[in-house]
Amino acid sequence: MIMNMYQWKRPSPAGLESQIRKETCGGEPLDPLGKENRWWRVVLPLAVGITLAAIALGEYRPHTFLKGDCPYYAAAALSILQDGDFNLKNQIRGGLEVHSTQVALGTRGEWFPKHPVLMPLVSLPFFALFGLDGALVFNLVVVLSLFFLLVRIADRFTTPPAASLAALLVLFATFLPSYVYNYSPDLFGSLLVVAGLALLFGGRSTLAGMVLAGAVWAKLPNGIFFAGAGVYLLSGRGWRQGRDFLLGGLPIFLLVAGLQQYMFGAPWLTGYDRTLALADGVSSLVTHRQFFDYPFWKGFREQLFLPGRGILTTSPLLWLALPGSILFWRQRPREATLILSTCTALFLLFCKYRYWSLSHSGNRFLFPLICLSVIPLSYLVEVLRRGPSGKKFSAVAGWGKVP
Repeated sequence: MIMNMYQWKRPSPAGLESQIRKETCGGEPLDPLGKENRWWRVVLPLAVGITLAAIALGEYRPHTFLKGDCPYYAAAALSILQDGDFNLKNQIRGGLEVHSTQVALGTRGEWFPKHPVLMPLVSLPFFALFGLDGALVFNLVVVLSLFFLLVRIADRFTTPPAASLAALLVLFATFLPSYVYNYSPDLFGSLLVVAGLALLFGGRSTLAGMVLAGAVWAKLPNGIFFAGAGVYLLSGRGWRQGRDFLLGGLPIFLLVAGLQQYMFGAPWLTGYDRTLALADGVSSLVTHRQFFDYPFWKGFREQLFLPGRGILTTSPLLWLALPGSILFWRQRPREATLILSTCTALFLLFCKYRYWSLSHSGNRFLFPLICLSVIPLSYLVEVLRRGPSGKKFSAVAGWGKVP
C-alpha cells in the first residue's frame, strides 16, 4: 500500500524541462507568462495583426502597393490564374521599351518571369479571392506569419517574454514596416529562411531541407542558408540527419530544375541568365552574373552606413544585436556560428552587387539578416529583463531548447 502511494514515476520530457527551469531560474516556471497571463499569446498576435492591417489601410490606394519588381510577380500570378501558363505577354502592356530587363526570354520566344515563380504560385488563392488586392492581403499574412516564427525561433534559445519583445523590435524598429504595404518577395523568402532554421533547430531535418530549398527557389541568395544548414548538420549532428536534410530539399530542386529546363533550355539556367534588355533599339540577352562588379569596400561601407539604405542607418537596432551575438555565441556556439556566418556571407555577397541599393526603403536584400537578428536581440533582452544577476541569465541561456 505504502509502495503504491509513493511509487516513483519517470517524469515526461516536458515535465523534466519544466523542473530544470524551476531549479535553474530562481523558481521561475517554464512559461514565465504564467497560466493566468497566457491570454497574451492570443492578444499579442491579435494586436500585431491589427497594427499591420492599420498600416496597410492607412496607405491604401488601389494597386500602389506594387512597387519596384512587384508588378512582375503579380503579373506571373495572374498569368497562371488566367492563362494557365507563365508567358507574360498577355499580362503586361508595352514592348521592351517599357519592360526592358524585367522579363526573361523563353526557348520558344515567350516572355517568362525573370523572377522566381514560387511566391506567385503560393499566393494564387489570394488572387483568386481578392483580385490584384490579393497580393497585399498575402503580404500581410506573410508578415504576421513571420512574427510568429520570429518568436518561435528566438524562444528556442531564451524565454517567451524575451523572444516576443525581440520579435516586436525586429518587426517595428527596423525598416521592415516600409514593406508591410507591399507584395514583397524578400519578406516571403525571409519567412521561409526563418521557418527552415526553426525546423532545423527543432530536429526536423527532412522538413527543414524542404523549406530551405523553397527559400532558395524564392530567392537564389538564400542558397547560403541551405548550404550553411547542411554543413551544420553534417559536422555536428551526424550524416543521417545531414542525409535527411538533403533528401528533403531534393524534390524541390528537381522540380525547379525541370521547370528551368522547360522555360530556358537547361536546368541550371534561370530568368536572371536570360533577361531581355533593350539598348539603342537593339534587344539582347543579359545575365545578372555580370552585375556583381561593384567595388567591394565601397559596397561594404554603403551597405552599413549609406543614409536611407545602410542597415545601421535604417535599422540602428542592429547595434544592440552585437553584444547579443556575443552572448549567443558563448551559450550556443554551433548555432551562433551557423547564424552569424550565413548572415555575414549574405552581406558580403551583396557588397559586390551593382544594384544592391535598389529598394524603396533600407536594403531589402538583407531581410534574412534583419530577421535572424531576433536571436541575439532576445539574449540581450533577457539580460536586461533579469537585471545585473549574471548567475540567473547563465542558467537560462545555458538551458536552451535546441537538441
